[in-house]
Amino acid sequence: MRIANLHIKGFRNFVDESIDFDEKTLIIGGNDTGKSNLLYAIRILLDPGLSSRDLELSPSDFCIYSDSDCIEITARLEDVVEDCAISALHGAAEDGASVIRFFLRRNEEYEILTGPSEDMLEPRNGRTYLKNLAVEYVGSGRDLSAFIRRQQNRLLDIARNQRTENQEAEDANSVECIQKDLLDLNDAISSLHYVRDSLAAVNSEMGAISIGNEGYTARLVAGNTDANKMLDNLQLAYLYGDSPLVFGGDGRGNQLYFATWMSEQRLNKRPERAIFYAIEEPEAHLHPHQQRRLAEYLSSSIDGQVIITTHSPQIVERFGDGKILRLAFDNGNAQASHAHGCSAEVDDALSRMGYRLNAISSETFFSSGVLLVEGPSERMLYTALARSLYEDADRLNVSILSVDGVGFEPYVRVCIGLGIPYVIRTDNDIFPVGKTDMRRMAGLQRLLDIVKSHVKDEGLNQLIFSCESALSWSGSDELPSSAEQARDLLVPELEKHGLYLSKEADLETDLACGPLADQLKEFFEAATPHEVVKTMQRRKAENMHSFIASDPCLCDLANDPVATPLDHIVGLAEGRRS
Repeated sequence: MRIANLHIKGFRNFVDESIDFDEKTLIIGGNDTGKSNLLYAIRILLDPGLSSRDLELSPSDFCIYSDSDCIEITARLEDVVEDCAISALHGAAEDGASVIRFFLRRNEEYEILTGPSEDMLEPRNGRTYLKNLAVEYVGSGRDLSAFIRRQQNRLLDIARNQRTENQEAEDANSVECIQKDLLDLNDAISSLHYVRDSLAAVNSEMGAISIGNEGYTARLVAGNTDANKMLDNLQLAYLYGDSPLVFGGDGRGNQLYFATWMSEQRLNKRPERAIFYAIEEPEAHLHPHQQRRLAEYLSSSIDGQVIITTHSPQIVERFGDGKILRLAFDNGNAQASHAHGCSAEVDDALSRMGYRLNAISSETFFSSGVLLVEGPSERMLYTALARSLYEDADRLNVSILSVDGVGFEPYVRVCIGLGIPYVIRTDNDIFPVGKTDMRRMAGLQRLLDIVKSHVKDEGLNQLIFSCESALSWSGSDELPSSAEQARDLLVPELEKHGLYLSKEADLETDLACGPLADQLKEFFEAATPHEVVKTMQRRKAENMHSFIASDPCLCDLANDPVATPLDHIVGLAEGRRS
């Protein structure tokens, strides 16, 4: 059984959103996009850890971006084949499907409704189905020490109750031996000269203070003198070799929490109960390598539906056997969230990323917009330019990503599937066609290919159809007038969709012929723009890094075409452009 869909209306920052889930679903998105609110909506329906009082929502839980005075949370369950779930739903399951709804009208009492479909819902007396049908929730604000102790005790209780009679008898004998050893240990401690002498005066003074202290002796003991009480208060420690170390680091504590939690799930697996799992930000306190390992562990080790939220690119990079759901703000409303993803198209787009799907590109999934450029030198220039013109790209939640070549298409496919605004800047390349004397405008053509595959603009596609043949010609690299005319018609239309072509051949030429010309000539000790370009292209990334490190006045580019792609993506991120 699994949650196939969750429909949220009027709850917190969700106006009216329908969200599909997979067997394993990773939820990503920036801060305040609704990841925790989404999990809380699931918990309202399915978490036994929430009491009836918790379901009496406050006025702040009603969506301020909606005119509705109602909150409605509806889960559609599919593959309902477990006898325990069918029994718990009391006739609300049919043909493997069931619907559970929470409904609350402002200033009234909430209702829980269930049925085999939305048009057959009936009220029921509370969430009685939770006995056999529930979500296991791990929150992001977990107190690791308290969680570990609670999980440790639950784990011990489960294992204790699963013992055979022979094992119980053997353990009882062992406890007697432990008790004797504990008493012997404390006697040995009391016989130490410095221990005995230091406490003699204490016992004398205690006797002098009150007659009620006669018969009592102050001693220094190793833990609780009652073996059973000592065993009930064990402290989980981690051994390195034979050295016992009290578990301290939050990172290893987080790992230990998940290890004990997973052990409990395995030991306490009950056929009479159907469980979903909701985990918030499992990456807490872990360094990148351990985040990646934990992602693989959680996405492959849990038997049942798992929904995880994260802010970690490393978790995204290694999340396997599942789908990604991205929450983002609605462009028309700064706080209302929309969901993107969990579809075959997104899954296919991610698989096509292949080796490109790493921690750097995964960062894009959390962005309000991404500027895609060809290589590291472009990325360095635009990152520095963002700091100069807009303080900092990170403040704007904009990512500047190098595709390390001209393979923009896989990135565009993912951005579209996950609803991430994107802008492309590419070189104005002119390449030979095979071994012929033909030439073509390869840079412009790659942008046209993006339009034909991913941009819904009938007028632009018709323009491309009429102009495309003029982008190839025979002879030298010099553009014929027909190619110039086609380019001049196409470029302004492409820019409306955030697709930008270098004015000259490439970024280095654009810079050398633009407002930074004098600064570049001085820095590279070159007499002409041509010499600047030759020098910059010799070791592109290294030379760009050196130039940026010299703290040039990049604000001179504010009104230059080089800055236009950056301004476009910033406008999309800030909602100034659509």
